Amino acid sequence: MLHFSRPELAQAYLKQLREGGEPIALFSPRRTGKTAFLRKDLTPAAAHAGLLAVYVDLWQDKQNPADAIVYALQAALDDLRVPKSRTARGLNTPVRKLGLFGASIDFGEDASARQPVKTHLLIDSLLHEVARAAGKRILLMIDEVQQLALTDSGDDLVAAIRASLTRQQNNVIAVLTGSSRDQLNELFFRARAPMYEFASVIKFPLLGRPFVEFAAVRHQRLTGVLPDTGVLLQAFDALEYRPKLLYRLLGHMEENPALDTAAALAEIEAERAAEMDLPGLWAGLSSLQKALLMRIAGGASGLYSNDALASYQKSLGVPVNPGSVKSAVNQLRKRSVLSKIGAEYEFEMKAFSAFIRQIAIPAGTKSGPGKRSAAPAAGKKSLRRR
Repeated sequence: MLHFSRPELAQAYLKQLREGGEPIALFSPRRTGKTAFLRKDLTPAAAHAGLLAVYVDLWQDKQNPADAIVYALQAALDDLRVPKSRTARGLNTPVRKLGLFGASIDFGEDASARQPVKTHLLIDSLLHEVARAAGKRILLMIDEVQQLALTDSGDDLVAAIRASLTRQQNNVIAVLTGSSRDQLNELFFRARAPMYEFASVIKFPLLGRPFVEFAAVRHQRLTGVLPDTGVLLQAFDALEYRPKLLYRLLGHMEENPALDTAAALAEIEAERAAEMDLPGLWAGLSSLQKALLMRIAGGASGLYSNDALASYQKSLGVPVNPGSVKSAVNQLRKRSVLSKIGAEYEFEMKAFSAFIRQIAIPAGTKSGPGKRSAAPAAGKKSLRRR
């Protein structure tokens, strides 16, 4: 996939990390370019600045994210200690034993110490060993960090990682990313959360006009036709600023020159609805959950007001109490359908909101907010603020 590079943004984050010291947490919705930025912009920038970048994808093992951290650190340590050439590997002290949880690990006869058994201590030990073997500071990048909060021992693991990063702050700087506002709020803004106010939470800037112009010029090189950038930017907005989807849209136009941007967008939106199975998601919800989502999609505020409770009763034909509403809301949040932003709730998937407005809300009754604004600029802010 062609990459739109943002070196200035990478340099800005590195400067903040090196001068401020505390980790930064980057939020943006899924598939809006965070991972590509970490791997293709921040990693080479870190290397140029004399840092060793270690990337961890917690979605590599959603059920046991600690395993993903240990695996990435062990791989980094192996790369540092074991030369890549076959001859050099044969001359190097062999790695005698590797283990994950419930077992210790040794790295040959020259291992400085036997690694601890407990997972949380193992992560701390490996961070120390990687920094020592590298002889330089480590940039630890943990992608989809909200996954830590979704495991049974999530708080313990998060507390251990915070303690480890605090102990290793002279050796390790960290970038954390997440795609769920709701779950990141739980990690960083819940008063009793282990990572409460531990990181600078930054809204990762979505790709905007420069990226659209870049994609349009690429399309012109392939087809000889330069799309209207303004129209293409509107389509990018409708696609929630997801670069791969814009490339798909342009791909449809490359395959079928008769398609204009609007027609290609309609095809992409139809494909997305089928891929995400929005009809199936909708069908699997309870009547009360549907009523809640229809209220939010229609632009009404307040899910617990007397007016809201009356509307649920009218829709369902039975009285509805605030406790039932709270239970339904919590279920929708656990399924990553809704996020709590301040006192209000928003859809995690904007496409689902549009789907509901299309199939379930009568024409003329929609009172939702206006057209989404252009991609926001970078800046430090709480996710609770709009």
